[in-house]
Amino acid sequence: MVKLTLCCALLGAVTSTTIVRDLFHAHNEARIQHGVAAFTCLDSQLNTLTQSHVDYQVSLDDINHDGFNERCLIVSNRILCAENTLYTSSDDATAMTNSWMNSTGHRVNILNANYTHAGFAVKQSTTTGKWFATAFFASENPNIVACL
Repeated sequence: MVKLTLCCALLGAVTSTTIVRDLFHAHNEARIQHGVAAFTCLDSQLNTLTQSHVDYQVSLDDINHDGFNERCLIVSNRILCAENTLYTSSDDATAMTNSWMNSTGHRVNILNANYTHAGFAVKQSTTTGKWFATAFFASENPNIVACL
């Protein structure tokens, strides 16, 4: 039983990492399709900030932008930033991106050429099975740790 648990926990982590990379690629495809330069960096710091927020949303079983200003200030007080969030029954990154693109405010965030860095996080609720996802966009990151 322990091996099965370790296996499943590892698979969950791999799935989340794959979805994050797929979200980055799907967002860049949408930007390029609409004449906007691709994000230059899948930012590890933004991913970490975003993961904390997704964990919080899963604990509430609801989406929100609580703490957004604080997350933006953690990166820098000299940047522009935005955030998209959703929950869905699917772990498909393209479907998530399309949902955001079909919403005017979220689409504006994705297609804003001022944003060059992006961070993503996803997590599936063990209670409801819903997938929570958040995308965080920044104009730069003067404290960048790594582009993935």
